[in-house]
Amino acid sequence: MGRVFHPSGTPPISPSTATAESPFRSTIGQRFLPDSVCTNPLTPLDLVLSLLPRSRNQNFHFRDEVLGMAMETTAQDFGSFASVFYDSVEICAAHRNVDLSHLLGHVIAHELGHLLLGADSHSCRGVMRASWSGRELIAVNQGILSFSASEEQRLQAVLTFRTQVALTGR
Repeated sequence: MGRVFHPSGTPPISPSTATAESPFRSTIGQRFLPDSVCTNPLTPLDLVLSLLPRSRNQNFHFRDEVLGMAMETTAQDFGSFASVFYDSVEICAAHRNVDLSHLLGHVIAHELGHLLLGADSHSCRGVMRASWSGRELIAVNQGILSFSASEEQRLQAVLTFRTQVALTGR
């Protein structure tokens, strides 16, 4: 998945790159507990992604083809919460003969893209396309489905802005 984000000029953050000097916090492999939000409020740099079972997809009354969702917010707020329906991704990968890890990584990139790019961020091609056809799934399998050049620029600008807000509180 690093290849999906890296061209934007924003290197992927991993537990080994999150340091005391870095404004980025990594919670990879940690449980997100409701109480932790009260004691450590989310910053503009925090993105929470949950892998949910297919039953949660059905609780939202989504079609089985829906692989994830993001809680988008108003222009003044930052989106922070997204979910991927793992079982639906697994079924799609099996039915469409796509590598599961590639598909999962691209679905995660798509949902995080919504959190960073904001409402109405679907595009006509690439990672941010609303529905992936055979062409996109072939690109997923090859690991080459990516954000457009304009989306990469917007991602860079949003991440720069979020970093400023997190560091200055404004």
